[in-house]
Amino acid sequence: MFILFPMSTYAEMTTSQIAKKYTPAVVTIVALDNNDQPLSLGSGFFINTEGDIVTNHHVLEGCAKAIIKTTKGAKGEILEIIKDDPELDLLVAKTSIKNIPPVPLGDSESITVGDDIVAIGNPAGLEGTISKGIISGIRKAEGFQFIQITAPISPGSSGGPVFNMLGRVIGVATAYLDEGQNLNFAMPINNLRSLKLNRTKLNLLPTAKPKSVKNDKTLVEVFNVRYQGCGVHSDALCLIDFSIRNLSDYPITNIKLLILYYTKYYTEGATENKFY
Repeated sequence: MFILFPMSTYAEMTTSQIAKKYTPAVVTIVALDNNDQPLSLGSGFFINTEGDIVTNHHVLEGCAKAIIKTTKGAKGEILEIIKDDPELDLLVAKTSIKNIPPVPLGDSESITVGDDIVAIGNPAGLEGTISKGIISGIRKAEGFQFIQITAPISPGSSGGPVFNMLGRVIGVATAYLDEGQNLNFAMPINNLRSLKLNRTKLNLLPTAKPKSVKNDKTLVEVFNVRYQGCGVHSDALCLIDFSIRNLSDYPITNIKLLILYYTKYYTEGATENKFY
């Protein structure tokens, strides 16, 4: 159970006040496979004193178990999933750690573009990292709403809380674009209201379905391709510069490119084609 606190009853806080008061409620999550090998790293935060945390679905998807750790050194594990929505990329999980003062939840419907925000996460396992920024946009696509923020979201920060300056969580850090400057996204905290009770074991989490039925080839476009120093000799240094455009209506967090390099070798009496 969680409570949305009315925002009007609180005074503004400084970044250092938010960090000091609420960093202890943020946890590092390490998702493990059946052989206890790490699969992913993420963040989460307590929403009550009974040990329930909020994080992203994708942080725990496909894992056999998960361990958590607070910034003050308390260690535990995720016992079960209480609520989950793969499409919203949000879930509530019960952990073995109790009596941690939770973060207060705000109202994401009251946010405005330009509002100052503070994010707390664990990028690359660096616990309790504080990032300050603003709400740079409120995006809607295919029935989903995203909060675009300038505070960095790096690997390991997914699932961490995003606070307004009243010290209330208004979003859950979710996605970022590797090649985009200050293009980071959070899911509105009010989406927690729509999560249905669905107790299940951690290793039975469903796989998230794509939010679009488009063929993958239509999601991104590579353009402005430029070649520098590409000669005809096999030992020539070739630099390729290009840009990537997102053609979908929602943020894409991971892109892998296959670059196929084709050349011809001319030898006496024959021509040899090679691919790299």
